[in-house]
Amino acid sequence: MSTKIVKKLTRARERTVPVRVRRGNLKKGTDVIHGVIVAIGPDWVVVSAMDDSVYFDGWHALRLDDITAVVSDDGDFEEYFARAVAAHGSGPELPAWIGEAVAARRTKALMQLVMGADLCGLYMEADWPDELYIGSFLGRREKKRFAFDRIDPAGNWWDRASVFPARRITRVTIGGRYLDALVQFGEPVPNARLHGE
Repeated sequence: MSTKIVKKLTRARERTVPVRVRRGNLKKGTDVIHGVIVAIGPDWVVVSAMDDSVYFDGWHALRLDDITAVVSDDGDFEEYFARAVAAHGSGPELPAWIGEAVAARRTKALMQLVMGADLCGLYMEADWPDELYIGSFLGRREKKRFAFDRIDPAGNWWDRASVFPARRITRVTIGGRYLDALVQFGEPVPNARLHGE
């Protein structure tokens, strides 16, 4: 990871300005995340995501090694953004465990902390750029794989957990309108997960 990228991320976090985080090695369409940098760790960066209407829409944990450029929005947009934040706030308060998660040196530690979320989105964009897996992490399996209890777009939980390799995970999303809607209107969390089984 270049020190230049880390400096740009750090400056953006300190100034609380919106940026476009580019991940040039990923397929176009999945390569740019727009938002405000809220945490920077040794391996992961957390972006408070924004949509084009300047509303905050969850958090994305991105692998630092995937980031190839950090582009600040121009001065005019910064003013627009400042007015929007003044009018409707800077978005939901960052859950304390997200800061801990980004400080994690390994994917394993990040995933263990993400288990505190009701639901999360999981991406493996280098392999399946168009796929978003939504659910809850159940724990670690052998050979650096994670069991993931999945929910479908209709809010129904799958009968069986999926298993994903940690090294393939490029992004983890927490919160946001889509995931919040699935939490609110989808099926209740399976009893097995509630009891930690």
